Amino acid sequence: TNGEPMGFFEFVQSFLSLAQLPPMLTAIPHQPILALAYINEWFDTYIRGGTLTAEDGFTPFAIKYLCTHHYFSIEKARKDLEYVPKVSIQEGIRLSVDYLKDKGNL
Repeated sequence: TNGEPMGFFEFVQSFLSLAQLPPMLTAIPHQPILALAYINEWFDTYIRGGTLTAEDGFTPFAIKYLCTHHYFSIEKARKDLEYVPKVSIQEGIRLSVDYLKDKGNL
């Protein structure tokens, strides 16, 4: 972060827009997705005999994490390290998109 508060989905929409990718059109309520994640975790553990290192990322923890509002503060870095951001959030997203395009990842 550079000190500008921005929600996760607002960040994703900004990234998609700058990357000229289609926007997210709708949000799915987290309860049904969380239920599917629990079913997936049960299936992986008891049917596939999965281990902690074999998870596919679609876990209850991941869903809960994505559905939680996260705002990070750089106040301690500013105070203790005299940190001053060099770019805005939008400029950072643009630089990231440009980098990913240059590397052929977008």
